[in-house]
Amino acid sequence: MSLTITVQRPHSDRLQNFLTYLKVRAVAPEHEMNRDVIANFVDKFLVFELKRLGDVQETFEEEVSIPDSILVEPLKRAKAGFDKVFKDFMSKQGLDTLTTEVETVEPIAQPPVVLTEAASSEDGFEEVIPLPVEPPSVKVMRNGNGHRAAMKRKLIDQEKDRIREFFLLKSGMIGDDDCVVHHKAMDQTVTIFQVTGFCTYLHKKVAMGDLTLTNLPGYISWMKTRRDLWSQYDSPKYRAMREAKSKAIQHQP
Repeated sequence: MSLTITVQRPHSDRLQNFLTYLKVRAVAPEHEMNRDVIANFVDKFLVFELKRLGDVQETFEEEVSIPDSILVEPLKRAKAGFDKVFKDFMSKQGLDTLTTEVETVEPIAQPPVVLTEAASSEDGFEEVIPLPVEPPSVKVMRNGNGHRAAMKRKLIDQEKDRIREFFLLKSGMIGDDDCVVHHKAMDQTVTIFQVTGFCTYLHKKVAMGDLTLTNLPGYISWMKTRRDLWSQYDSPKYRAMREAKSKAIQHQP
């Protein structure tokens, strides 16, 4: 299999290739009697055309076939490299090492701007803290999903309880669409990222062994279709934490 694309090439390329071909053929023994004819053709036609095309750009379309191996193999290697880095990261550190990214933006001539700094909270979203602006660059803090920190207020306990009940009712098998539906029923001063962020916090609690689900086998099967959650749950770090908590419970009087 291959991918065929159409490219525009100048006519001068084709004439240069033809001229090279004629030079080779002109010295061949079988064309000894035709050398004057070939030289005359080159002088009267090819040289004239090459000079003309030097001033006038004329092009023609040409189809080029690119083998799938050239396109697919680099993607496969890149994916394998990403998978290895991601697996190493999750097995050694878990999600605790995720840090807020800093984006540098060119300064704009306007009144001083109050920036924000992210502070982790159990909401799964970042608390916004005012910071002074220091020129010449503006640093805009982003949360772990790459979105600008736009939280208007923190989740209250009743809202956390509702999300937790919703999470437990579905045994942790929460998709993005589920979060959208649940968010619509909440006070709209709460952002969708606070809902998904708190669900992320609850997934982590399950991985640590601090939150028990009624349908753990179903949750594990569901997680295996979501690489990031499964990598967290199945990492040596969180397996050790669950085993330690399980042993502690077994030894309680």
